[in-house]
Amino acid sequence: MMTPTPSHRRPRHAASSGFTLVEILVVIMIIGILMGIAIPAISNALSNATTGAQRLEINALDQAVKAYEAKYGDFPPDGSSEAVLQRHMRKLFPRMAEPDATLLKLLTDDETGNTLGDFSGVAMDRAEALVFFLGGFSKDIQHPLTGPGGPIELVSGGTPTDITDYQYNATRDNAFFDFDTERLTINRVSQTSPLLSNDETLMDVVNNAHGGNDILPAYRAVAGDDAPLVYFDSRTYGVIATISGVNTYNGYLASPVGGVRPYKSGQAIDPPSGTTYGSEKAAFDAVKFQNPNTFQIISPGSDLLFGKLVSIDSTNTAALPVHFTEQGVPMWPDEDATSPAGLVFTNADVGSQGFQDSQWGGGENINAHLDNVTNFTESSLGNGLE
Repeated sequence: MMTPTPSHRRPRHAASSGFTLVEILVVIMIIGILMGIAIPAISNALSNATTGAQRLEINALDQAVKAYEAKYGDFPPDGSSEAVLQRHMRKLFPRMAEPDATLLKLLTDDETGNTLGDFSGVAMDRAEALVFFLGGFSKDIQHPLTGPGGPIELVSGGTPTDITDYQYNATRDNAFFDFDTERLTINRVSQTSPLLSNDETLMDVVNNAHGGNDILPAYRAVAGDDAPLVYFDSRTYGVIATISGVNTYNGYLASPVGGVRPYKSGQAIDPPSGTTYGSEKAAFDAVKFQNPNTFQIISPGSDLLFGKLVSIDSTNTAALPVHFTEQGVPMWPDEDATSPAGLVFTNADVGSQGFQDSQWGGGENINAHLDNVTNFTESSLGNGLE
């Protein structure tokens, strides 16, 4: 029997296991769509997490300030007024002795070192005051600043009357809030150098009026960034100094993080008898502040920018200030206004939505107010807007 001759068949090619160009493009397109959905969601989640963390910390700081008031019968000053600061410290420590009394003046004047100059409302700024007062004083009632556990301590071998021989005390007693030392603006130039604050360097405001690189640290809003938390005392929400008839209004300003003033509530009163308000003070007082009798604590939010300080004339530093309400409405003390509506600041550069609008002076940092977190809002300012 003959074996059949195998037929000669055309060889088959193995089926391809790769993707066609069309399939690859479809996959890329799907990935792109998913990323377009996911990235904003992730960004929003991170922003909300940051806002939530700052909200919790501001709540804790709010309770700490109230605990301070419960103990001492007075809210902490914010460092903007010499009269308020000195009156407060004399009330707390009527037996304060040298060198503490003089050192307190040196910490808040417009000179560095032991040269005693004039009081400066920014030598202990709105961020530094929060740490100074809530960090705790020494139990030594005669030396609350320099005694054991006080806010400043003498460097070994230093002279008690020489402020340049003092450093920040990182192990303070009687604290009302547990400040994370990693977030305080303190460091040493070398291992043998004193422990000082570098917030002026970080905020680019190293000058005598701000205390130079001094002993007073600020507290960063988040780890890894320099933007601080700030505090405003209701006694000094408004005018903090009058020089040559020109009023200076309270606020915090540092170019890397912008600026902020205490926020107003939007509740305004009519001028007397339907006339004009008649004076800058009357017009200013016509619009009430948030927390009018206590204090405001403000965080720069997830963007770590406060916003922008606005005046009615951006070219004139002595011009009347604009204060935002919680809803973002810009208000200014126009003594010639005949109604609360006349206190709303408008000009060609201003849009209709207050700090929600990007038209202010080129839009620089104005809508940064939106994610600011405060102790009078449940979340960020922007989340409270309709």
